[in-house]
Amino acid sequence: MVNTSEGADSAQKTLVTRVRTAINDAGINHSEVARQIGLDASKLSKSLAGTRKFRVEEISHIAELTGVTTDWLTTGRTARPPRRRMVADLPLPSSDAPDDQPDDSTLPTAPAREWMSKGTRNRLKIIAAAWLSI
Repeated sequence: MVNTSEGADSAQKTLVTRVRTAINDAGINHSEVARQIGLDASKLSKSLAGTRKFRVEEISHIAELTGVTTDWLTTGRTARPPRRRMVADLPLPSSDAPDDQPDDSTLPTAPAREWMSKGTRNRLKIIAAAWLSI
């Protein structure tokens, strides 16, 4: 007789490991993660300890908050956590452009930006605003 709960326990442990990795790589503390996803800190602690299972919505919110994909969190299909790409605002096409589709080589490329957590981005915005107001 095969015990299927072993596979489920193993999957839960690897999910917890990937969630911990994503949170640590994002540089966000656990209480902030709990607050951002609308979860009681004790429930997040229990989930990270393996005594409570994550709900689908919680995994989705954690993935969005930490910048990884839900696919990586749940299955670990890639070698490392894939970061979502930052998309720069593209300028509007000029009015003298032809009506047909532009050639891809003429589109501007977005500069590569280093990924940073939302908290870090907000801190930098606050600092920049403070310097401008001086």
